[in-house]
Parts: sequence; structure tokens; C-alpha cells
Amino acid sequence: MLIYPFLLLYRRAAILLLLCAVMSCTFKYL
Repeated sequence: MLIYPFLLLYRRAAILLLLCAVMSCTFKYL
């Protein structure tokens, strides 16, 4: 039961990292 919030936080962090990677790539190729 204690693992569930950590999974949510991990998913949110992964989405944020993916967004940051996409933004940096788009800014690099602009």
C-alpha cells in the first residue's frame, strides 16, 4: 500500500523528464 504513492510520483517525474527532453530537443533544432 505504501508503494502506490511512490508509483504516482515516479510516473509524474518520468512525464516531466520526457517533456523536458522534448522541449530541449525542439529548442536545439529550432
